[in-house]
Amino acid sequence: MTGSMVSHRADAARQRLAALAWRRGAAGAQYLVLRDGGPRLELCHGLADVASGRPVTPETTFNAYSIT
Repeated sequence: MTGSMVSHRADAARQRLAALAWRRGAAGAQYLVLRDGGPRLELCHGLADVASGRPVTPETTFNAYSIT
């Protein structure tokens, strides 16, 4: 797979994550794909803390009950 194909798929995944967060009313979300023991795709969307405006980052933790 070429770099442009990977980039296109990552962009499409980002759009799907944003749409899913919006439909669920979530301020923020993360998406991680692991393969062969390592991260293959890691996406972050929205806010981890709405009050402060702090964005979701790869280091943001979510409570287990918010995982679907």
